[in-house]
Amino acid sequence: MIDAQGGLGYEVGVSSPAFASGMCPRCQSLVPVDPISRFNDDGLSTCSNCGADSPRRLLILESLANLWEVNWGLLASNFWIGARNNVELNNYVSYDISDAPERLRQHGITADQVDKWNHHVVFVDDDDDAGLYVTLNATENKILIGLSALWNSRDTAPVRWWRFGISNRDVVPAWRQSLFGAFNLITTSPSAAVVMIAAGYEAFFIETLRVKWVERGFDLGAFERLNERNPPVATLMRWLPEIVGLQSLTGTLQEDWMKKVNQLRNDVVHRGNVHVTSEEARDSLRVALTAMVAIDPAALVRPHAYWTGPQR
Repeated sequence: MIDAQGGLGYEVGVSSPAFASGMCPRCQSLVPVDPISRFNDDGLSTCSNCGADSPRRLLILESLANLWEVNWGLLASNFWIGARNNVELNNYVSYDISDAPERLRQHGITADQVDKWNHHVVFVDDDDDAGLYVTLNATENKILIGLSALWNSRDTAPVRWWRFGISNRDVVPAWRQSLFGAFNLITTSPSAAVVMIAAGYEAFFIETLRVKWVERGFDLGAFERLNERNPPVATLMRWLPEIVGLQSLTGTLQEDWMKKVNQLRNDVVHRGNVHVTSEEARDSLRVALTAMVAIDPAALVRPHAYWTGPQR
């Protein structure tokens, strides 16, 4: 759901998450997808750049694995504000966002104050962006967008920005927030990122298995007693998914998860490996995301409430 105001107003939207684009696995171009499609819709979309047809869920996985900031913001938030307007070179535009709480309430975001602003994204929204530098500065009631140039002769450029947030820290599942934290650390602190990737995967595994356990009509207390024993997730993954009707990891993917997610995390936590590279962290993230959708094909597109709702 989105609403917008005229002039230099801004849009308000709810993310459950609501992805509007994915990324082509062949050429890494952005591909539009329907943001209001049901999570079980995995229809094909065609890349306008290379012509490849790809399922919606794969497009979204590729966008996350390739660190597309907008989709990471949507995955880890339950609302956003944003706009697209022309900005003059060496100037700025200002947005008054003091009415954001009231507008968010109209979309069911009932908190009087934003609990946490997760992330913002800002960029020149056309192909002629060489040499341009765009900034976003935020206060409680204002957003300032500035545009400058290292080299570029144009007078104005269209600038797109988003600011993502959560109204309550319990409305987005912890595993999505953990992976979002890893996304933010991959280039600056990759050793820390792989710890959060493994933590996010393990939280996903336990939460998903808990929900499926309840959906099967099994005793939740029995699951919690098993979980309280704190068995290694690597052990549970061998047999627990099949009990609740899910797939266990097998073959190369299982080997990759053990080496690039589980073992790499253990190397950091237990052996003090601070030399993980950003490339290794990105590879770990891709394997973790791929393992998630192998267990639950709709993992990345299910509504937040699937893991945070009353079934817990």
